[in-house]
Amino acid sequence: MKTLLVDDHKLFLEGLELLLSTSNEIEVVGTALGGEEALRIMEDQDVDVLMTDLNMPEMDGRQLIQKVSQVYPDVRIIALTMISDGILIEKVLNAGADAYLLKNTDLQEILFAFQCISSGNQYLAKAVQQALEEFKTKHKTDELLTSRESDVLQCIVDGLSSKMIVDQLSISIDTVKFHRKNILSKLNQPNVAAPVRYVTQQGIV
Repeated sequence: MKTLLVDDHKLFLEGLELLLSTSNEIEVVGTALGGEEALRIMEDQDVDVLMTDLNMPEMDGRQLIQKVSQVYPDVRIIALTMISDGILIEKVLNAGADAYLLKNTDLQEILFAFQCISSGNQYLAKAVQQALEEFKTKHKTDELLTSRESDVLQCIVDGLSSKMIVDQLSISIDTVKFHRKNILSKLNQPNVAAPVRYVTQQGIV
């Protein structure tokens, strides 16, 4: 697979190129220190796989991925970064990335990712999968609950009693009870303690 590597740190770029050169299936046909340079290379060079960092000046990795996926739809794209933020992961995948790896990975996982995307499949590192699932769960919870229900839930997680929530949010005790009931119903939880475990396990708070 003819591969173009993009990273604004030259030393890392050189090390990655050396690492990938040990594989008989990967041919590094170019390296670039930024998105604009990468696009110029792709105008003259056939590329099967683009492996790019995300946090770069001028044109960031997500913008590069979006551009390449539009102009070169047959090119497979791997994001290689230190960032495991759920919001960014979703944006990068929506932009057109086929794989998302973290820079603390090893050669074996990188080669496995290449195999997956060459077969038309997606590959996400385990930590990336977890971060994405937590983000989607939180996003889903945010959509389910009203703003005031979210405030009450946060108070519950913080260990506040109903009377303390009344003082904290300046609402009546009946309103607190109403919101508690709605929270349990919407999150499909059996009792008051359950939402605390739920949001903690899902990484929502």
